[in-house]
Amino acid sequence: MALLTGRKALLVYTGRKDGLGNRVRALLSAQELARVEDRDLYYVWSTDEYFGPRMDELWRFEGGSSVSRLTSRALLPVARYRQPKGVRITADLRRRHLWQIHSHGLPITWEDPAWKGERPGGGGVHRAAPLDRAAARAHPRR
Repeated sequence: MALLTGRKALLVYTGRKDGLGNRVRALLSAQELARVEDRDLYYVWSTDEYFGPRMDELWRFEGGSSVSRLTSRALLPVARYRQPKGVRITADLRRRHLWQIHSHGLPITWEDPAWKGERPGGGGVHRAAPLDRAAARAHPRR
């Protein structure tokens, strides 16, 4: 499994009841943290009766790979869930192969003194282009 044997990774878990905006904020802020920390990005984008569409049914998102809730939970003995905020990146944390973050509908706002006041995400949000069929539903007259 690439999450454990490949490059260092960050897995962000968006909750089943998190709304669309909260999921997108969590995913894009995790994408920026993964970029700054040179980690591959994986994400859990749950679909069920609370939220139906998958990420790949809404946007072309090439910044990470989707994994199942079961995969994330199976990795808990190796990488526990961390909070989306209030985490200071230390040398010990940086050595860990996998970071799992349970977003709780919040953006990822970790801190590192080496960033000198500039937090990931401050330089601009990565773009995810909507799929044509999703854009047509949102703007039917276009």
